[in-house]
Amino acid sequence: MGDSTTGAPRARLLLVTARALGEVRRGDQLRAAQFLTALSPCHHVDLLTPAPGAVTTTADPVALSPVSGRHWTYRRTTLDRGVGVLRAAVRGEPLQSGLYGSADLRRRLGRIAADYDLVVVQMVRQAEVLASLAPGRSFVDLIDALSLNFARRAARQRGLGSGGRRRLLAAEARRLERLELAVLRSAAGVAVVSRRDREHLLGLLPASPADAGESVSGGSRGGGGRDDVAARLHHLPLPVSRQAATIRRDEIEWDLILTGNLGYWVNRDALDEWLRRVWPGLRRRRPGLRLAVAGDRPGRALARRLESAGATLVSSPESLRAVLRRARVAIAPMQAGAGVPVKVLEAFAEGVPVVASPWAAAGVGAPERLPLAVAESPEQWIEEVERLLDDRAFAERQVAAARDFVGREHDPDECARRVRQAVSAALAATGRSLLAV
Repeated sequence: MGDSTTGAPRARLLLVTARALGEVRRGDQLRAAQFLTALSPCHHVDLLTPAPGAVTTTADPVALSPVSGRHWTYRRTTLDRGVGVLRAAVRGEPLQSGLYGSADLRRRLGRIAADYDLVVVQMVRQAEVLASLAPGRSFVDLIDALSLNFARRAARQRGLGSGGRRRLLAAEARRLERLELAVLRSAAGVAVVSRRDREHLLGLLPASPADAGESVSGGSRGGGGRDDVAARLHHLPLPVSRQAATIRRDEIEWDLILTGNLGYWVNRDALDEWLRRVWPGLRRRRPGLRLAVAGDRPGRALARRLESAGATLVSSPESLRAVLRRARVAIAPMQAGAGVPVKVLEAFAEGVPVVASPWAAAGVGAPERLPLAVAESPEQWIEEVERLLDDRAFAERQVAAARDFVGREHDPDECARRVRQAVSAALAATGRSLLAV
């Protein structure tokens, strides 16, 4: 049977995820949905995912495509995590990969991996999956450069005991760099969501291909130089659907909003600093300013902090984008993290103007070319926020440009085409005849 999109033969693909997919609320789940949507019409795609716990349903931000192939599940236990972390520590491997270990996953993959032309693996944390595959038989969607995330987090440590935390995080960043290098050299294809992450990963490579090193799967594709890796390292943006309806001014409930996973350290760090450095000055100038913070896993300490700051907490809303539409300006003050800040893309799509830190903006693209305001110092934040609140024409120009940006850079059909193209290139690199579907 041929590929309904390109006419090419259908391949047998196995998508291995680190998280159950019953509820799409996190970046890796969104990414899995993207790959399923792109690849299922063209290839036979089976899933291997953790067994779900209590599954709820949501339409935010996307609905999972129907799984046309088999859906295998595996168990990950507390014992798996403990043994995995201990093994990683002894071997000098990233502790992150130990946390995602699973004896059941290894057994199941060992039984079925040979039945597939290519195994698509999510995240460098699943290194043990790669170790069980032959060199060149995997396509690894790193999503983001986790080594960059940890290195930035190490640099952001403050307060009592920060020296020890900084050293531990920096050591984990170095271990992740070695693992990411091994993945780059052994996989048939690798993907990330952000150009910044792609450049970071290429920067880990030596200038000359003199030493390709040892691959994570016990071998090398034979071509660990920068040019070879660059050809296999793909920037695959996330798809974002634009909101067609015009936002009515009488629906506005808040002046400023920050959205995201509030249990994620990067968001908590950003919010804590922004509340300390910027919010007091804004409130002195505009006493009636209304701030909302919306997302999952806020925690009691954050809830108390927001209450004392006079802000509104919207905990685990059914639709984050629906909440976002009720604000005049979105803020993205992150100083750490990797990948692309989805909160910025969602604000673009919903017609909400954005003020972002230089680090957050760089995750979306070159800051000077983006349709958003960039602020670093408290004075810059106050200036840019007030400009968007007071100058309606300026804000509307930014909104129009942002929607054009989303349509150009994150169009769902174009994003799906790029996923198919990258996977097709990886299939061709395996040098195998396709298995019968």
